Amino acid sequence: MTDNERVEPCPPQAVWCLLADSSGSARELLDGLRDRKLGVSVTDGPQPGPGLVILGRQLDALDVLAGTGTMDLGRIAAWAPGAPVEAQREWLGRGLGDFITSPRCTDSCGMIAARVARWFRIDELVLRFRSRVVGDSPALRDALRDAVECGAFGRQPIVLQGDSGVGKELFAKIIHEVDPEYSRGPLRVLDCATVNADLSGSEFFGHERGAFTGAVNERDGAFAEANGGMLFLDEIGELPPRLQAELLRVVQERTFKRVGSNAWQRSTFRLVCATHRDLKTEVAESRFRLDFYFRLAGSTCRIPSLSERPADVLPLAAHFLKLRFGRDAPEMTRAFGTHLLARSYPGNVRELRQLVDGCAMNWPGAGPLDLGCLPRAELACSGRSSAADLPGSIARLVRSGHDLAGIHAEVKRAVYDAIIAEVGEDTARISERLGVHKRTVQLELRDRRPARLSESEQSPGVLA
Repeated sequence: MTDNERVEPCPPQAVWCLLADSSGSARELLDGLRDRKLGVSVTDGPQPGPGLVILGRQLDALDVLAGTGTMDLGRIAAWAPGAPVEAQREWLGRGLGDFITSPRCTDSCGMIAARVARWFRIDELVLRFRSRVVGDSPALRDALRDAVECGAFGRQPIVLQGDSGVGKELFAKIIHEVDPEYSRGPLRVLDCATVNADLSGSEFFGHERGAFTGAVNERDGAFAEANGGMLFLDEIGELPPRLQAELLRVVQERTFKRVGSNAWQRSTFRLVCATHRDLKTEVAESRFRLDFYFRLAGSTCRIPSLSERPADVLPLAAHFLKLRFGRDAPEMTRAFGTHLLARSYPGNVRELRQLVDGCAMNWPGAGPLDLGCLPRAELACSGRSSAADLPGSIARLVRSGHDLAGIHAEVKRAVYDAIIAEVGEDTARISERLGVHKRTVQLELRDRRPARLSESEQSPGVLA
């Protein structure tokens, strides 16, 4: 497809549509959707935003489209009346947003319109947090959409799973803000890793005056303080089994007794938990109670590590510099940006922020941030090869549910981020370094967001 033939993106509040099947039923479906005032733009390739793929009996068309690596599967509905259950399970398991199989046009139109309306509503909610969320990688966008959808449309408890430092508390705050029922109440945060086992009853349930030595006044615990709002239990995986057993009733029934009291109290709240552990593995190895797990994990939202979204490293670094210096924040040299992209971050966003803060301390106050601003400890270990981290990064992408096309897209994005940070958007040099045709580089640079380091401070961003 030439530049002149390029299909323009769909307008807002419209879906793009690919016709793999052009039968009368497909045309009837399109007419029915337009009768419902849903804008449908027939295109010759995937576009940004929600989409519809009319397959009919052409199920192989999804394989062809997915192989391009350009589709956001989670925002696509496929229409294929009578599709085998196995095919539906496969594609939904690979991340397809919805699979519509009803042969009745009226039913299908209603289901598609409702699904698209849900996607647009989620987009509207996500936009509220763009000033607080740094980065635009697919992994981060998917995690944010999942959290917003669970918070706004669900009522069940939520488990936020992710490595240390990825920003789980920030996601909990977002969930609290979008919840239509509990956002008007408080958000009570309790770090389970710091709870003293001997005083855990008081921390969770509160106590009466004189209930134990030192209890000179009565106090409310976390459950009472969260009444009418949301309770965020951070690092829930660190609770020992004995404390898990004590929390079973209040999590299930929302009733509890203060330490030293015989009176039952009731608290209405929504529960959100966070952990860096795989709770299913913890259950299998008898370190986490099965009955407690099923009371917590109504929905699970996985927050990606920084290694799964390398395209967000430079915007995050620029954001942290702007927090430190405001409008006077220094730019970053290409060499400095290359260093940030090449190293690993086992501590995730928190580690990146600590590194940037250390560099900011060493910045003399004039000129850009360069390698001379790196802390000595950072320079001492900077000679290690990042190639050894590649298998681990790919393994994390696989565990997070990415298929081969998704992994290829992430690796490709990271490669272009690294080379642009080093040589700029010099088509000839990028083509030579990567061993690809200049036209390939031109198309990539045209389709991607600007990634110049001097512009990165304008990117909105997320705190860990």
